[in-house]
Amino acid sequence: MVAVVALVAVLVGWMAVKPSDEDDAFTVTNNPLPEVEPDGPVRDDPQAEAEARTRTASLMRGFGQSRDAVFAVIAMMGPAQEAKAGGDDPVELAAAPAPPTPTTTTAPVEVTQPPPVPHVEPAPEVQPGNEVAAPAFEPPAPPGPSPEELAAQQAAAEQAAAEQAAAEQAAAEQATAEQAAAEQAAAEQATAEQAAAEQAAAEQAAAEAEAAAASSGGVWSPAPGSTWQIQLINGVDMDHPVDVYEISLHTTSSATIAELHNRGHSVVCYFSAGTIENWRPDAGDYPEWIKGNAVDGWPDERWIDIRAWDAAVGGLMNNIMVLAKEKGCDGVDADNMNAYTHNTGFGLTAADQLIFNRRVADTAHAHGLGIGLKNNLGQIGELVGHFDWSINESCYNYSECHLLEPFADAGKAIFAIMYGDISPLCGDAQNRGISLIAKDRLLGAWRTSC
Repeated sequence: MVAVVALVAVLVGWMAVKPSDEDDAFTVTNNPLPEVEPDGPVRDDPQAEAEARTRTASLMRGFGQSRDAVFAVIAMMGPAQEAKAGGDDPVELAAAPAPPTPTTTTAPVEVTQPPPVPHVEPAPEVQPGNEVAAPAFEPPAPPGPSPEELAAQQAAAEQAAAEQAAAEQAAAEQATAEQAAAEQAAAEQATAEQAAAEQAAAEQAAAEAEAAAASSGGVWSPAPGSTWQIQLINGVDMDHPVDVYEISLHTTSSATIAELHNRGHSVVCYFSAGTIENWRPDAGDYPEWIKGNAVDGWPDERWIDIRAWDAAVGGLMNNIMVLAKEKGCDGVDADNMNAYTHNTGFGLTAADQLIFNRRVADTAHAHGLGIGLKNNLGQIGELVGHFDWSINESCYNYSECHLLEPFADAGKAIFAIMYGDISPLCGDAQNRGISLIAKDRLLGAWRTSC
């Protein structure tokens, strides 16, 4: 009985899924399965795929209806089996009515499979302070040059470098040549200017000498190479066989000067023009306001302001020349004529010194006296034409004796003193036309000569 029921259920299901003759959507002959190429993929046919899905859906509905029919038959058989087991009369079961045949047909349904959604990992949460900068976009490097191109580029660079080096060397050589030419021209120009300056100085010296001689009225001057003696303390020792004696103007009497003349000596009278000693008879004639600092090593002697010629100094120098002329001096030795090189307290300049020295010389000449320039080697070139001879101390100690040459060139005498042994110096002194003697620093009677 169960087998019969199962068969009925299968038939009912088949009838439920069997398509009608009018529905050609399920006709296999009209909708064949897609052809399959050997060892190849299934040909794409969207319509065939839709029909296959439709048939599959109909089969599933038929199976569902068969299942429901089987369950209904089993339910109907339950009471009959119970009655039979209880001894009741068998009951003839009526056949279950066949399920109605569906009268509607299902139209083909096109089912579109959505594309798969790619899996995306969620972005990690960024914590403050843990931000990571996105890497900078770097475009791909262009292809490099070929080896041949590199070799050509290197050769061109080397050629350009060689040409540049050659150009720079040529420019340097040209600059060197131009510099050498400029230096040569400058040296020649300097030589010409120096020669012109020396010529002008010589002409000026000659003109000044002529002017000084004219203004002096032919005053006395010692001959070059004259022998001499200087003694400024303890009287005068007249026994030295010399041409010229130099003595102190303020401490030597007129009678002593006359006696020297009687013995055939010329007399030069010494005084300090640039300072005032406090022991001199005329010290009171110097106003205090022209007195400056003390002379180094001589505390009783002070520098004077030689710029105050018109106010005081000019009159004082004139008085000295008058005294020298009255005592019978042939000439004067004016000392300290380089005050501008010392700390006088007045800030004297070289120009101040030149003006003062020329005025002193002119004053001596105006009284018929010759005058010697004491030291002041730095201004000999400007003063040689105003003075009649030179007197110097210690030029060999400072290698300065060559600076006395302008007087020798002018045909004028040069007297020099050294404080010490002079025997090694005599040959050079004679060659320079210097009358050199050795003395003690107090300038007493003792002397030696070459």
